[in-house]
Parts: sequence; C-alpha cells; structure tokens
Amino acid sequence: KASATSGLTNYASPTFATIPGTAITFTIPAGMTGDVYIWGYAGAMETATNNTNFATVDIAVFRNGAYIPVGCYNRITLDGQNINAFATTSFNTMETLPAGTYTYDIRGMRNGGTQAVNIGGNCATDVNCGELTIFVVLRPN
Repeated sequence: KASATSGLTNYASPTFATIPGTAITFTIPAGMTGDVYIWGYAGAMETATNNTNFATVDIAVFRNGAYIPVGCYNRITLDGQNINAFATTSFNTMETLPAGTYTYDIRGMRNGGTQAVNIGGNCATDVNCGELTIFVVLRPN
C-alpha cells in the first residue's frame, strides 16, 4: 500500500504528473506469473475564488510509465457552481503479468477548464489524497 505524501498543487497542466508517495515497485520472479490486483482512489479540488470557473481532471494508475486503460483511468468534473468544489474517484482492476519488475503509481492532470486544481494530497491531513493498494498472487508458469 502506498499513500500520497503531498499533492499536485495549483496544477493546470494537460500533462500527467505523479502524485508523490503513490509509487509501488515489485518483482515477479522468473518462472512465475503474477495476478496483480489493483485498488485505489484519489481526489481533486478546484482552487476557484468565484463560481464561474470549472475544471476537468483525469486521474489514472500507471504501470511502468503507461496508464492502464481498463478500470484505472477516470475523469471527474469540478462544476464551478461551488467555490473550491471537490470530487473523488476510485479504481480497481486485475491484470496478469509475466516475470519482471513493475512500478505502479497514481497520476493526475487537468484535462480542461478555466481553473487550476489540487490533485491528491497528504493522506495524513487531506481528504482528497491518493492511495494505491497492490496485491500480487504468484503462480508457477
């Protein structure tokens, strides 16, 4: 399990960035296959000072630098009707992988909108933080 240590603050980039503290690395040994179970969540909050701004945020789980398209890529919209609107999203999936070393993490970006956002946060103090849990069941080939 990995819990965010901080978030992406005032983030307005349309490029994915890693939420700090969410990386998990493990190795599936030679001669084995791994059933990898993935659970997680993260949230975002717009940094608006008026109710006319909005933001669309993408949050995804990445494996070795590429997002997992099925079950681990979500989009949320912060509607702008409420100052500092927030939302969370969760993900879960399972994939089977061959022997190798894998690194998973949670990343976020502002996909669109008129307002910067805070994505994730410190799980000790923030409600919208990111947490990732990976469970690997090893099987002989």
